[in-house]
Amino acid sequence: METQIKMSRTKMHENAMICLYQYLIYNKVSKKYRKSITEIVSDIMEVSFDDCDEFFRCILFEAIQDKKQLIEKISSCLSQTWKFNRLAMIAQAILLLFSGEITHHRLEIHVAIDVAVDLAKRYLDENDYKYIHAVLDRIGKEYA
Repeated sequence: METQIKMSRTKMHENAMICLYQYLIYNKVSKKYRKSITEIVSDIMEVSFDDCDEFFRCILFEAIQDKKQLIEKISSCLSQTWKFNRLAMIAQAILLLFSGEITHHRLEIHVAIDVAVDLAKRYLDENDYKYIHAVLDRIGKEYA
């Protein structure tokens, strides 16, 4: 029985960011304690991965599948004194998710940046949203 969970795109982005954040954390721990992305999604969404919206599954898996290339792209947009792995993991998750959205042309660039900035304002320190905005703006200019 298909019971796809319905939610706004904004909420899907937020949940995808949270799942990606947990995925990044679990990849830092011993393999014995790691969870698969489908387990993480089931925990966060409280339904099976297959019952999640196709858009949600797509943006999440693209960010994971393209992680290496996205990190390279993000890293090229960071200031010389910063490295991707020095960023807070929640910032990493936001940047991975929305740089993926921009590079795959899923959202208009300004919309992707706006949603990312809103999440950064809610989940990061007071002025960190400015850094998120600057990095995604640089990426967006390459893909405009």
